[in-house]
Amino acid sequence: MDIVFYDLELNKIHTLPPSSKNVGYISMNTTTEFQGDGSFQLLFWDTELESIIKAHPEGLIVKYGEFEGFSTDYQFKMTEKRLYGKHLNGLLYKAVIPKTDGALQGNVQTLVKNLINTYYSWLEFSDSTEDFETVTFWRNTYKQGNSFIPDLAARGHAGYKIYLDLERKKYMFTMLKSKTNPIMLSEKNLNAYDIQEDFDGKNVAYGGWYEKEQDEGDPVWTYISSEAKTGIYKQDVVLSAKTENEAISELKKRVADYEISLNTKNIKYGEDYILGDKVRVLHGGNTFTKTITAINIWHEKNQYNEQPVLGELKEVESDEQQ
Repeated sequence: MDIVFYDLELNKIHTLPPSSKNVGYISMNTTTEFQGDGSFQLLFWDTELESIIKAHPEGLIVKYGEFEGFSTDYQFKMTEKRLYGKHLNGLLYKAVIPKTDGALQGNVQTLVKNLINTYYSWLEFSDSTEDFETVTFWRNTYKQGNSFIPDLAARGHAGYKIYLDLERKKYMFTMLKSKTNPIMLSEKNLNAYDIQEDFDGKNVAYGGWYEKEQDEGDPVWTYISSEAKTGIYKQDVVLSAKTENEAISELKKRVADYEISLNTKNIKYGEDYILGDKVRVLHGGNTFTKTITAINIWHEKNQYNEQPVLGELKEVESDEQQ
């Protein structure tokens, strides 16, 4: 698969084929995320591309099949040349979004659209026909766009994507919705293998002490609990919270970390699943529901590979509730 390069005005300037002697690329590794920047790393031989990269310190737009990104860094040696970058989603870092004047309230797509139209004049918002959640969201400090926008989208359990309209030479932005996919991943169904479970219980706590701020006078050490545990089963911690709401929020996060990971086969991105899909995993007689939070696609040793990344949608709080 060729890799095509454009300048920031979306004029095509170079095409890089798979590797042949002293030309082309050796490997390309990409990650596209449902609620994040994504990334890519390219290893290549092409000396012409090296010159083009050096001539465009502002960066290049990179298209590799469905993956669309932009370059940020490079490392050139006599024996190898590497180009690094992010998915186009990472371009949201180009703007700083001020703190909100009170809470933002409304449909999460409308709220994101207002911010994109206000702070990203070069981005064209494409409305999704999906139904998105109504949210309340507040940030009490200035944030880079690639921090603010993902948090706001995640507040409504939504994702987003920046993509190219090359015919019109436009950068586009659209919202993505997480949906239930009927697919069942399991070794028995011949679409999953190397299933791995990871459990970490070191973070668990059922109660905690925190210095509660007072209207007047010094803070007072205060106890709060989430579950009534006694004896050897009781686990208390010291919390960094200053208010009861902060303490409740912090204690909710003191739970065991459980992850299940696997490799897939006989399924294809864009046909059998997409980013944000909720899929079921059958393992050991138990069924787990996971979300496809990212997709890794790479070309190495003249072979194309892809693997979805299973995880959980972000649970993002509003500063107003802390």
